[in-house]
Amino acid sequence: MVHHFKYKKLTPSRNKERKYPVIPVTYKTGDIEFEVISVVDSGATSSYLPYSLAMALGLSKQNKIETETMGGKISTATDRVIISIPLKNDRPVRVETYVNFPCSPKDDHYAHPLLGRQGFFDKFIVTFDDKNEKLTLKKNE
Repeated sequence: MVHHFKYKKLTPSRNKERKYPVIPVTYKTGDIEFEVISVVDSGATSSYLPYSLAMALGLSKQNKIETETMGGKISTATDRVIISIPLKNDRPVRVETYVNFPCSPKDDHYAHPLLGRQGFFDKFIVTFDDKNEKLTLKKNE
């Protein structure tokens, strides 16, 4: 089944407002979960959470790595989360994946979570229709 999502206006932390391909995603660790609008980013290798959301989910800073971002290299950590994507007229898709997040709020360059290629794009066939401001997801079975 194919699922369509309309682009929505967002204001990234360093840019002016514009429309982005986004979907609502529930991030879960243990008993903690938050539903957040997340940007589907074909240019991101991995998924990313802002510092405040990662801390609210109780993610561990134990697995530190250096990450190259549009803002330069920053110290990030990586941890597992379960993401759930609600799909109209279908059961939500639940995926266990890894996310990167900054180890310090001063390194937080993105205002919204990003869904990158690893752990997300391999679960779906993703189509961006910028002209009509529509994102299409189809489960990759």
